[in-house]
Amino acid sequence: MSFHGGILLSNDQVIELTSLIETAKILNSSLDYKFILNHIMLASMGKLVVSKSAAFVNLFSSTASDRNLLKLSKGIVLEKDILAKLLELGFEGSVGAAQEDGSRDPLDSSPSAHEDLRKMLAAAGVGRVFPIRSSHHLFGYLLIGKKLLGGEFTPAEVEFVSTLCNIATMAIDNARLFEESLAKQRLEEELNLARTIQEKLLPKEMPEFPGCTVSAFHVPTKQVGGDYFDVIRLSDRLLCVAIADVSGKGFPAALLMANLQSAFRALVTSGLQIAEVCEKLNQIVYGNTESDKFITFFAAIYDSKNRVLRYVNAGHNYPFVIKSDRKVNRLDKGGIMLGVMEDITYETGEEKVGSGDLVYLFTDGVCEAMNSREEQFTEEKLEEILVINSSSVPADILKVVRNKVASFVGDAPQSDDITQVCVKFL
Repeated sequence: MSFHGGILLSNDQVIELTSLIETAKILNSSLDYKFILNHIMLASMGKLVVSKSAAFVNLFSSTASDRNLLKLSKGIVLEKDILAKLLELGFEGSVGAAQEDGSRDPLDSSPSAHEDLRKMLAAAGVGRVFPIRSSHHLFGYLLIGKKLLGGEFTPAEVEFVSTLCNIATMAIDNARLFEESLAKQRLEEELNLARTIQEKLLPKEMPEFPGCTVSAFHVPTKQVGGDYFDVIRLSDRLLCVAIADVSGKGFPAALLMANLQSAFRALVTSGLQIAEVCEKLNQIVYGNTESDKFITFFAAIYDSKNRVLRYVNAGHNYPFVIKSDRKVNRLDKGGIMLGVMEDITYETGEEKVGSGDLVYLFTDGVCEAMNSREEQFTEEKLEEILVINSSSVPADILKVVRNKVASFVGDAPQSDDITQVCVKFL
């Protein structure tokens, strides 16, 4: 006999307690789920004198999906339907329906409704079932074979293995938390890289061009999106403006945006008409992306000699044209989004512009900005602001819009990138 923490323990209890403490140290130092399960299986087999065991944990969902399931077997074959039923029914305790004297095992808390499951487990050579559960949910089991020397498992043996399962639960939770922390760190690194790509692609300064003034404004969300805009001086006579919104977020969207910019600049500077540029862009996007990836896109070329804007709208928010007399037009000619279908012909729209007219391009992060009551800013509010401020210079117009959007949104988080481009004709 010896004292442990002021409690008198037998030598067997001291050995058992020491074993559990050492097991806890070993398991909590491991981040390998397979090692953790294997260790409690071997420790249980040694303590209970059994030759068979098995264990499984369903780490990331409540259903027995092979993708999420980790299972180990030492003589007990774990069929998928058994695993599913165990998780569904929450069975635990002795597999034997009754003891030799005909009475129910007093340690068995499972209802008689589980008889079919008992038979399946008994046929697989299982003697007793121990749950592996956290405070939140049941996510696994340790299955122990029958004793080699016969007889039932004693309360002390059941308590020992139950404690092992609790230790395993803590070790698995620790490993899972560490894995989630690494995943979060990788995501942050990916988003930072995507944000860097995005910032380098967007023009920092607007090119000077006779006959008009251009300003742009872009605010990305914390979760990097795929907004893109560009302003390219093609010649002394031609100026190109473009805006796009790539589906999705994060690194894939940023890469797709980078490819879009590269292809667009190469095509638009080659002398092709704007509709031809969009048709070739569509083929590139369609041929090099998954079916769920697409791009809303708008591009226009301003001809300063003829005072005309030739454009194609590929499924993007219709830009506003606010005339000097405050009449409003929308640039809606074109076709469907880039990347949806392989062979698309786009219609070219034309808009005559005069002194005092302005063109306003935007992404849906402006009109769909949402407040805490889940109300959207709307294009109607945007149009009203543009008309009222149409006599201002582009930089001031963009500032007014973003202040109005910020005031409307209040404390609600920004849900999408906000991108604006404004061209004022002199």
